[in-house]
Amino acid sequence: MNIDLQKIQVKHFTSQEDAFEEFCCQIFRNYGIEKNWNNNAEFINKNGASGDAGVESYWKFNNDEEYGMQAKFSDELGNLWPQINSSVETALKKHTNLKKYYIFTPFDKTDQKQGKKDGQTIWIDYVNKWKNIKDIEFIWMGKSEIIQELIKDNHYNSGMVKYWFDKVVFSSDWFNKHFQEIQCKANYRYSVDLNVQTSTNDYIFRLVKTKSALQRYKKSLKELLETFEFLKKYNCFDKIENSSDFEETIISTLNLFKEVLNTKEIISLNFTEDDLNKISSTMSKISWDKDSKPTLPDDWAKHNRYPTLTDAERQKDWDECVSREIRTFNENWYSISNFVNKVNNKNYLLFANAGNGKTHLLCEMVNQMLNNDDFIAVLTFGHYFYEKTLEVSILKQFPEFQSIRELFGALNSYAKTRDQIALFMIDGINEWEFCERKKIFTEIKLLKNEADNYENIRLIISCREEYREDIFGDFSNYGKDFVSFRHNGFFNNSIQALHAFCEFYKIEVPSTPLLSPELSNPLILKTLCEAFQYKRYFPKGIYGISTIFDAYLEHLNNDISNKLDLDADDKIVNEVIERIAKLIYENNGNIHIEKQKIKDAIKDIDINPNWSKTILYNLEKSGLFVINQDYIYVSYDRYRDFLTTKILLQNINEPKMNNTQKLLKEKIELFKEKSYMYYGLIDFLAIAIPEKWGFELISLYKGEKIYSDFKEVLISSFYRSISQRDADALSETTIKYFELLKNSCENENYYWQTLISCVAIENHPLNANYLHSKLSKLSMAEIDADWTQFISQNYTNYFDSDYHNTNNYFSIKHLILPFLKMTDIPFSDQTCELLATLFIWFTVSTNRILRDIATIATVNILKNKEDLAIKIFEKFKNIDDLFLQESLYSILYGIVLFSKNVDKVEQIADNVFENVFNKKIVYPNILIRISAYGIIDYSKYLGNNIDKYENKFEPPYNYPIIKDYPSFDDIEKEFCVYPKGDAPKELYSTYSILSSLQAGDFGRYIVGENLSYYWYDAPNNNDYWGWICKKAYDFGWDYDKHGKFDYYVNRNNGREHAYIERIGKKYQWLAYHEYLCNLMDNYKMQEGWNEVTLKTPEMIDMIEYRSKNIDSSLIFTKGIEAESYYTPKSWTNPNIDSDILFRPTTLENQINWLNDTQDIICKGKGLIDIKAPDNRTKLVLNNFIVQRECSYDEEPTESGYYRDFGMHIRSLFCPKSQKDLFIAKINEMFNSGTNGFCIYYGNNEVLGSSNQNILEYPWSKLYDKELNNITIFQNEDGIENYNTIMENNRESSFYNTYTLYYPHPKLISNLGLRIRKDKSYIWEDENGNEIFSNTLLNYNTKFHNVPLADKNNFFNLITKTDISIIFSVSVEKRLLACDMNSSLPHYHWMYYLTLYELSPDGTINEISHNSFKDR
Repeated sequence: MNIDLQKIQVKHFTSQEDAFEEFCCQIFRNYGIEKNWNNNAEFINKNGASGDAGVESYWKFNNDEEYGMQAKFSDELGNLWPQINSSVETALKKHTNLKKYYIFTPFDKTDQKQGKKDGQTIWIDYVNKWKNIKDIEFIWMGKSEIIQELIKDNHYNSGMVKYWFDKVVFSSDWFNKHFQEIQCKANYRYSVDLNVQTSTNDYIFRLVKTKSALQRYKKSLKELLETFEFLKKYNCFDKIENSSDFEETIISTLNLFKEVLNTKEIISLNFTEDDLNKISSTMSKISWDKDSKPTLPDDWAKHNRYPTLTDAERQKDWDECVSREIRTFNENWYSISNFVNKVNNKNYLLFANAGNGKTHLLCEMVNQMLNNDDFIAVLTFGHYFYEKTLEVSILKQFPEFQSIRELFGALNSYAKTRDQIALFMIDGINEWEFCERKKIFTEIKLLKNEADNYENIRLIISCREEYREDIFGDFSNYGKDFVSFRHNGFFNNSIQALHAFCEFYKIEVPSTPLLSPELSNPLILKTLCEAFQYKRYFPKGIYGISTIFDAYLEHLNNDISNKLDLDADDKIVNEVIERIAKLIYENNGNIHIEKQKIKDAIKDIDINPNWSKTILYNLEKSGLFVINQDYIYVSYDRYRDFLTTKILLQNINEPKMNNTQKLLKEKIELFKEKSYMYYGLIDFLAIAIPEKWGFELISLYKGEKIYSDFKEVLISSFYRSISQRDADALSETTIKYFELLKNSCENENYYWQTLISCVAIENHPLNANYLHSKLSKLSMAEIDADWTQFISQNYTNYFDSDYHNTNNYFSIKHLILPFLKMTDIPFSDQTCELLATLFIWFTVSTNRILRDIATIATVNILKNKEDLAIKIFEKFKNIDDLFLQESLYSILYGIVLFSKNVDKVEQIADNVFENVFNKKIVYPNILIRISAYGIIDYSKYLGNNIDKYENKFEPPYNYPIIKDYPSFDDIEKEFCVYPKGDAPKELYSTYSILSSLQAGDFGRYIVGENLSYYWYDAPNNNDYWGWICKKAYDFGWDYDKHGKFDYYVNRNNGREHAYIERIGKKYQWLAYHEYLCNLMDNYKMQEGWNEVTLKTPEMIDMIEYRSKNIDSSLIFTKGIEAESYYTPKSWTNPNIDSDILFRPTTLENQINWLNDTQDIICKGKGLIDIKAPDNRTKLVLNNFIVQRECSYDEEPTESGYYRDFGMHIRSLFCPKSQKDLFIAKINEMFNSGTNGFCIYYGNNEVLGSSNQNILEYPWSKLYDKELNNITIFQNEDGIENYNTIMENNRESSFYNTYTLYYPHPKLISNLGLRIRKDKSYIWEDENGNEIFSNTLLNYNTKFHNVPLADKNNFFNLITKTDISIIFSVSVEKRLLACDMNSSLPHYHWMYYLTLYELSPDGTINEISHNSFKDR
């Protein structure tokens, strides 16, 4: 092989020297793999990092021995000897375990003569010199040795010559050209200008380990390590069997997790999914099993905020802390282990139904690669495979390469130089018609075996779902070698996609939400838009897929006829399409039809000699057909299925129905045995037959025995057809089949899925009113036996991209989220009623996220529609499900709080009063009472007359005092059954309610904690535990109805089920909420600790029992990400960039930084007065900024120390006359040197509990008015002092914990502020000018909420008052050792406090600056 190493390509490096170093590192790595060093050593590439300690890369063996290498490049060998010598001496000094040292140069030793010495002699002299320093082996790797490695016939070096020494292959120009070719080949299957991001895009981004995907999991790993260290520190594993082995297993697994996250290569994992689940289960056991619970540490009080706790209180606090840490561990453990199991694979199969956008998805991955530095993507197409072997077919599309080995080798080298993963993707392997289907998988495995030899290559092969079994067999056949996932089109975001398509095609968005699953299919949506683009709107009632496709064909006929000057009424274009469809049908459905055969079939009607003027050419340009050199095929399978169905049914015009049915069966019989190949055709028959003749396809086989697979196809096609056919084709017989087949299908969820897909179609026989008519007749226990279980499990499918975990990709979450996010609901009242009906029925669910999100989405739909809300209330007020009733009143309260119509609020309050308070016994549910009370209280606030209620809505109420408290023994005898012999293990679920109250967290923390401390002379734990337990069973819990569901929910600790609770637990909650009414109405509350006083409970006292997770007056339009401890870069903290602030990393620079009293950090320069993304000037009212010099998973700094700081910006106010006293007091407190004062001084002014609703502030009786008078420091000197904002720390079931900020009540009254009721929750003045806002609610921030004031508007208001605004910037600077266990000396910490004022001229001026040293 004649290779000139001097001509190595620079590629993306800055010089040939850098390129040669990377090239030699790859050679050295491959050299080691060939010698099997990788079996007991790790390869470490320094990647040209400064201070490489004399080696570019090295192999580190398990015994700590190292084999290192150094590469040197120049135009002459003579210039390299001093450099080589310097690197060797450095390596021998820095790498004390070095045993072999390889020196790479582009020269042979004979290439140089230096005086009397040639290169060989010089080499020997140097080796002798080096051996005197340390006697190790030195190996020369010159031109001959390198070429010898390159010519070896192995996978490791394949393609390297092509990549490093061929100017043509793999450059930005190559990939741009590749993308252009992809666009041509994909034709109308891909539109670069119309892209809707899907969950599958995100899934693939995780596979290729993009930076954004890894960031989340590195955070999880960090939390895992911290939690594990805490549990280990306090000996929490000591009572576990083989605890030391358990700890070691966790440590080794965490190290593997870290390795997977930090490399693009595949890591050998020594654990299985079962091993991971066992660790999680053991962790859970620590928190609940009394024999495994860790002992209370003797010094626990030292680590507690309240060191004066009693022993019992310390034990309780310790138990809660352990449970909390274990929950955190398990959540992160599940998240990261699931990620690792998915990404630590090389080969993936992507399945999708016809028209779901496989081609568009993979094309877009290549497009995003061009605009993304995180990964590499190459794509080829199955419908361009014209050879019988996969290798030859692929190489035809990449003629630059002579073999797959060369192609993969070059691609792998390119990926390694960029430290990236390269995706090699094949789209539509089922479209490869020149290979027998049963042989395709054999060819794929050959390709997979070759790809496995290249560390940075991943293989993705897409296939139409209908051909999965035909090509790949069942999961056991391919599951070991491939990770399979599926693409569900726009199922996750169908409404977003609809809006994007309407905008692209310039069509008016429909006034009725199109919830049909078909419209989550990109092809159907594209067809719909193209069919009605000329009208600029969708005609009402366009739901049937046949109607959509027929409209599209009509559009093609009119459009092409107009272009070619043909009479559209002659329908010549339709005739051409029909003849081609007939050829496809007669060709047994094969995709490709010879082009000449088609031309012959239409030559009498498509007669223009000018190719560009032919109908066939224009049909290709329209996207219906794809035409290449020899073949023509229908661009989308779904189009083909539709056209061939029309041909099949075309000539069946028998006058007698029996004859029609007989002919149909005969035609279907021709392909019945291969129904899996003609799945789409049967789908269309299930639609077309009832539309044309009024009977069902499945009725043809009534009373006949048919094999199970075909039966399943018929039933599933029937259910899918319901939402895809014209509503007029739904007869009484259809409804009978719909009910009859409910439990006859392998996947019985089809029944509920179909109802949900039809829910919002006005006048549809199976819309939400049908669902309501079915469910409203049932008892709560009956509802929970079927519907509740379906919706609870199908809120979201955590594995919706992972095929073998589920055959069902139905997800309620993706149906409901768009209605939560809409600012304005653009639908008719009738449609809104249908949607609200469905969403309220979702609230019976035991999935907490679904309940909460359905509640808020319903408020969003019905807000400002008070008459419709009253109608909905009347519709549901007597439904026998208390979960639903709790949500119903919460929804009504949310609607009222948004309402601006005083009269309508009074009307709703009257309804609520009659149904809750004006009863012989006031509604015995504490949550319903609180919502109902809030509605009437708000009506009063608006000025409505409430005297008519005669104070009946004010407590105390009249719940009959409970006297009969059953024992647990009695309950166990009555309700619990222990499985014996062959009895099903699910019988354990009969104990779930009992054990949860007797020994579980619900009994100890939910019930016990809330009821033990506040109620005077109330029954003891065992009494009320027993009553709640018995009441829960009495609600109707039944093993036959609920047992299996509860058993498997209880056993599944996986994250995807974290918010699904047992049905038994639903009844526990309801019993608990009723028992609280007994306490409220019959007992006194205790107040105080030292001097206990008693009081009659008021409604505000019961607010603590309202769910912390739901605020029906807070409608988020954005998601929230978990907040990192370290503050991300943001426009809210300009100039705070750790990459700039913490450079360079020398110790001298670090010490100077620590003591610098004037830098940007100490004074917070530019962090109070900032520019928002809308270019408006804002004042930061509160911000906490934390930065660290290097993250936990980074290499330590060169000094061995790292810097970090915490900064707290706060805004304060006082009377102008007391400003000087106020400032002096703050400085006095700071200079006293109180440890930690600079960050957390004075009261934080937290707004009550997180149970309060945002729109209850500050008017409601449910809001604690005492908080209005909380000051920053005690008012000993008569100084009025306040924070401008109040914190409200919140929890959420469907978002992470977060904080909102409200203006202080005194500012609200002094400035005349009010809150906007438009989902922005901006505080405005009486003229509607914005004053206060939260970045979380008003900007695209997803974490780290910052309260802001609009500077101009705020200043204009303040100048009219007697208020002074002061800003404080308090900072803590630290310099710490990277290794806390090191012997490096400790440095002091520095504290700084800078005060600013909002001056009369509107500027932010510094008042004072102080600092002190600690430690």
